[in-house]
Amino acid sequence: MDFIANIKNVYSIAAHQNLVSTVKFQRHYLVTVSYDNTIKLWMHPIWSALYSSTGHEQKIMSADLTN
Repeated sequence: MDFIANIKNVYSIAAHQNLVSTVKFQRHYLVTVSYDNTIKLWMHPIWSALYSSTGHEQKIMSADLTN
């Protein structure tokens, strides 16, 4: 638990209106999913949103990135 207490925020992306349930990072891409029913795909290093899905009717629990 000491490790978690010492984590510092390096960068924030104001993107979701509710709890973020999953964050996955692979190469230059980041995917975030949330209880606000959205999935967002981001591109590093500019953190520009490449895709935002709003078609889900319930919270999204997880996602993954693959090649």
